Amino acid sequence: MNDWDEHQRQFIGKLDDADKLFDEIFKKDASGLIINGEDRQALSELRQRNSAILNKLKSKEFTVALVGLENSGKSTLGNALIKAIVLPEYRERCTYTTTELRAGDSDIAVVSFYTQAEFNDRFKKMFEAIEYPGEVNFATMTLGTFNNYWQKIAATNQALYNLHNGKIAADIKEILEGKQDVSALLGQPDKTFTRDKWTDRAFSIFITGIFDEIKNEKGEVTKVIRKSHPYAVKNVVIYSKQLGDMKNIVLYDVPGFDSPTKLHREQTVEMLKKADAFILVTNVASNPRLTGPQLDVLQSNADDFGVNLNEKAFVFGTQLDRLGDPKTAVSNMNTLCNDAEGFGIASEKNVIGGSARAYLEALGFYDGDLIAKQTCDDWKMPYGVDELYTRMQNYYDHERYAVLKRKAEGTLKDTREFLKELLAKYPPDMLMRLENGGEYLLKLKDRLRLFIEQSNELIKKRLQDIHDKEPFSVALVDNIEKIYPLIEDAYEELVKKIENSLVIDPDDVYPTTTVNGILRQRLQVEFIKNIVTEVARLTEGRQAEIRAELVENFLLNMEMQPHSQYRAELEQSVNKLFDELMIDGGAQCYFNPLVERFTTTLMEALILSPFAEEERFKKIRINLPEFISLAVYYNATSDKLDESKLEISDSTDERIEFFAQLLTHGGVEESEPQPSPAPPQNVFDDRPSVSLAENLKLLKSFFASTNVDEQYLKKWSKQLADAKIKFEGNVPNRFQRKVTDGTRTQNVDWNNPAQRTRLFDDIIGEICREMASTTSRRPPSDPPAYQSIDKGSSDQLKELHELGKKLKTMRSKEEMIATLNADIEILRDITVKAVIKAIGLERAFISVISKNANLIRTSLDEKPEGQEKLNLWIRNNVHKLKEAEFMEIDRKNENSETRRQIVKAVQEVLKKM
Repeated sequence: MNDWDEHQRQFIGKLDDADKLFDEIFKKDASGLIINGEDRQALSELRQRNSAILNKLKSKEFTVALVGLENSGKSTLGNALIKAIVLPEYRERCTYTTTELRAGDSDIAVVSFYTQAEFNDRFKKMFEAIEYPGEVNFATMTLGTFNNYWQKIAATNQALYNLHNGKIAADIKEILEGKQDVSALLGQPDKTFTRDKWTDRAFSIFITGIFDEIKNEKGEVTKVIRKSHPYAVKNVVIYSKQLGDMKNIVLYDVPGFDSPTKLHREQTVEMLKKADAFILVTNVASNPRLTGPQLDVLQSNADDFGVNLNEKAFVFGTQLDRLGDPKTAVSNMNTLCNDAEGFGIASEKNVIGGSARAYLEALGFYDGDLIAKQTCDDWKMPYGVDELYTRMQNYYDHERYAVLKRKAEGTLKDTREFLKELLAKYPPDMLMRLENGGEYLLKLKDRLRLFIEQSNELIKKRLQDIHDKEPFSVALVDNIEKIYPLIEDAYEELVKKIENSLVIDPDDVYPTTTVNGILRQRLQVEFIKNIVTEVARLTEGRQAEIRAELVENFLLNMEMQPHSQYRAELEQSVNKLFDELMIDGGAQCYFNPLVERFTTTLMEALILSPFAEEERFKKIRINLPEFISLAVYYNATSDKLDESKLEISDSTDERIEFFAQLLTHGGVEESEPQPSPAPPQNVFDDRPSVSLAENLKLLKSFFASTNVDEQYLKKWSKQLADAKIKFEGNVPNRFQRKVTDGTRTQNVDWNNPAQRTRLFDDIIGEICREMASTTSRRPPSDPPAYQSIDKGSSDQLKELHELGKKLKTMRSKEEMIATLNADIEILRDITVKAVIKAIGLERAFISVISKNANLIRTSLDEKPEGQEKLNLWIRNNVHKLKEAEFMEIDRKNENSETRRQIVKAVQEVLKKM
């Protein structure tokens, strides 16, 4: 002990010197202009390690983690060790977050919560693990979006799905299902609970997540209802006066090894590494053998200082009182001891058996039959808690010093090596150069405000020019004939190649069907490529121009000389800086998916599918909502559409011209089909009117996780309001029953959004008709006042299709080309009048550019990581921006032996070490 006391004083002195040095370095280089990047990160981590072991040596604090499988009795043992019922005990999993127990002057519990930023960082890492490709933010992520992505992974990447399903994926789902509860807690101030509240659910919910219980007639709990509160909890600290002579010990009750929640398993592993000792609690009554989850963690990890976990392990085999006889208890304990020694988990002397429940019963903490205590007493078997405490006390007094010594020596060794590397990387002349140029570093940072103000105006002006003077839509319209050329203008050679490949005999009948099919396949691919290429040409070029102006503005504000020899290098470095600032949330103007979304189905119907064939009719019928949406744009009179006012038509009647082009090439008689009459007003119906807006709100809430297009929600809210039906009470239940029946009887693919939405549409219409007839006082003999929309639409399309078949002529090559050209002309017309409007290229481009520019500005001005990147850029480039000034500095310092104070301090500490 005396030797250790002397070692302890020496270690504290050296670690204290290192701690002061770290403080001095971070104080003198607060902005990270000199020591930065990976070096600064390594310095920060070493500082934390040094501080942690220094505080441990000074405070004599002894941290002990209680670990084990779920429902193994960890919380009961923790209560026994501190002789108080503090930690929640439950027959199901009850520890959802790490709970810390400390000695205190009063009995209070403090619950602390993550900030929104801290939680969002953890949330993003979860999505990184499941390889989610898009931007992730807890505030905007929805359960429907996640479910859609995870279903896609299940179908396309089985390995990734199996790795994380039921683990990280389950965490994310639980968090999003309880999003409202989690969001409300993030950033909240600490909540404090006095001792009389420790057994209340208002406190325990933050540890267990248990919100309520469902009980049967006998009062037995049949179901536990949980909420997501623990996900928002950063830590729970319980201060107890009961710790008494254990005032230096800090107990941590952590989630189980086998918790399905990855965040909880990470907490367990992290605590194992940080703790001075840990107690593996195992239910020796139900299973005396160590299990796979326990062995996986304990055999594969060392702590933060390189100490093997078995050097600080205790094993407590609890619940021995639940075995049938003392002989079995002894046998099970022997099995546990053999496993602990054999697998290298803990030495035999640190394996103790007993019953924490019996110990607490003996202390009078439970009412009723004291079965555990009685069993142990009858068997003359000790409860084991006092023996465990004695072994831990002995470890604290003797063995842990060897571990602490290794930790201190390891920390000091790493500190020495790092400081030597630091001196090698930052020689005095380099540091002197930067020190004397420090005024330029600060001046350049001060000029950031000018860039932010000017770049804001620059972006606004350039985007306004795109919107007003040179819109992409106009360019697409002007080039529509080049994007979709007629056969004689671009594809006669292609026709000849197809004919040659088929070896057509000039004397035989021309195979129009075969040539037409092959030609249409080639054209569909070509046309998609043409429009995507044209959009990329327009947007990528403009994006490059705006980026170049932004870079130039930045460099001018950083006082780059007009004819600087470093111009190219500086432009490249600023582009790299901007790219780094946009990693989290930025995006390139890549609109292929947007263009393909609005053109693929149209081209499949109009180009790939032959005119007047069943294939085209089916393609339109299957994708009818998408075509009706295009028809809405097609008939809109203004180029500047307010999409919030666009509604999906109830039938194809109002869009007959649009569908006639697709199915008949416009060959419709003048007496066009008339729209179906509106449902007659039920004069006998005295039900109160229903608000359309209220129904829309109810529908949005009900379909929140189903990803239904909002246009359908608007349509359904109107149908229900017209029928005087409010979507609440038994109406949603009625809808759900019909969905279940319809899914089974109509063979609906639930993973197909289009099929799913069509089923919903049918059912809403059916409910409107049924409830209108049952609540009305109209005489039963009256005919139905509501007709199926889909049936009417289908009949109209069928009539057009039949007319198209009559108009079709494909007897010769000339007629085939004429028919194909007609389709191309219609494709041009619909693209100009509908597709370009639907894409809204200007809006999408302006949104991306504005977002990127704002991200760059806010990162530089507000975010610590962005400011650090700017500091690093200035440090690396200040001599290129201030060429003349730094040449003068170099001349003055050529023979200087001045050392920076940081270098001196580093050297002095190294001497002491």
